[in-house]
Amino acid sequence: MGSLLFLQTGTIPEISWIVSVLARYMTKAGETHMAAAKKVLRYLQSRKKIPIKWCAMDNALPGFIHGYADASFADIPGTRLSSIGYVFLVNGGAISWRSTKTPLQVLNAAEAEIVSLSSAAQECLFLRKLCIEMGFHQHRPTIIHEDRGCEAAVALSNETRFRKRSKHIALRWHFIAERQNPQVANLKVIHRRRTKMLADIFASPRAVPTFTHHISRSHPRTQIHVRG
Repeated sequence: MGSLLFLQTGTIPEISWIVSVLARYMTKAGETHMAAAKKVLRYLQSRKKIPIKWCAMDNALPGFIHGYADASFADIPGTRLSSIGYVFLVNGGAISWRSTKTPLQVLNAAEAEIVSLSSAAQECLFLRKLCIEMGFHQHRPTIIHEDRGCEAAVALSNETRFRKRSKHIALRWHFIAERQNPQVANLKVIHRRRTKMLADIFASPRAVPTFTHHISRSHPRTQIHVRG
């Protein structure tokens, strides 16, 4: 697990979800978990020579960041916590990603998405400052794509009025809303179709065709073949 965590952290983003799940069972692992870990190793063997590539993209400013954030609602057995994930890209290649469980209970899918967005927004602010220090000035707000299937989360992230049912996550949605204020303009949350939702594989397992499609989008100009 230590080796898988090392690879997931800095080299191979697409295994983030399964590594995050396996890490939860390190003290009580069984045959099912060992079988899943072996599948991860077989996958790594098949794609060990495929790098993340940063290439000039059409209609994109060099060094311009954009990201994706997604969540799965109450999918963790026992605790009923939710899985959240995000990924940020520059010049077509992934530079920062994360897959983990929510630090608090949420009561619906929109709240899970808000928690995911707040984590992504924190990373977004750090990456913007880093890029500016490196000379890649961000001339417009960083776009964070959110699943079109949860429009309530996007609507909630754009307002700061008090909502009694969501007061337990008020700090998180206020944080996102304030960063989208035109006077600050650090980021902007917009809808994205599920078929183009790159963070989808960071929040939940997906079928091989969907998984391969998303990997190819974060590894431009490469051909990736995955066996089930």
